[in-house]
Amino acid sequence: MKKIALLVLLSTLFFSYTEAQVHTTFEMRYITSDSKADGETDFTGESEWMSLDQRIDFLNKYAAFASGFYGNLGLDKPLIGDGDIRQTVRRIKPQPLTNVRQTLRLADWRAYGYRAGKAEDVQNAFAGWTVVNGATVKDGNLILEDCAVERNLDPIRWRFRLHLDVKKVGSGCTIVFL
Repeated sequence: MKKIALLVLLSTLFFSYTEAQVHTTFEMRYITSDSKADGETDFTGESEWMSLDQRIDFLNKYAAFASGFYGNLGLDKPLIGDGDIRQTVRRIKPQPLTNVRQTLRLADWRAYGYRAGKAEDVQNAFAGWTVVNGATVKDGNLILEDCAVERNLDPIRWRFRLHLDVKKVGSGCTIVFL
C-alpha cells in the first residue's frame, strides 16, 4: 500500500512539474564574477562591461537557445502573421477627443488649405481669364500674348503680399497697379 501511495505521489509531482514547465517566454542571464557587472548594466552604452567578442558570443548562445525554445531552428519563420497584427491594431480603442480644443482625427483630416470644391473654384477662377483674346492658362500659369487686360479688384483692407513673375517681356509691355 505504501508503494502505491509513493508511486501516486511521485507521478503527481512529476506531472505537475512538467505542466509547470510550459512557458512562452524565457530570460537568459550572463553570470560573471566581474565587479564591473555589479548593479544595473547596459549591453552596450555607459555601463557596458562586455567586450565585443563577449557580446557576440552571448548573442550567438541566445539565438541558439531561442531557436530551439520557439521551435524555429532556422530563425526564418515569422513570429506573428500580418493578419494577426491588423486584427490587434483594429481592437485598439481610439484616444478620447478633448473637451476644450477641437481635435481632428487623422482619418477626418484634410491637407492644409484644402476643402471640398476648392479645385473646382480654382478652375472657375482661371476660366475667367480665357475669355480675353490672347490669354490662356496652362499648368496653372497665365500666359498673355498680344493682348490688353484690365481687371478691377474689390478693395483689400488687410495686409497681403503680391508676387508677380513676368517672363519674356516684349518692348510694348506695360504693367500698372493702381
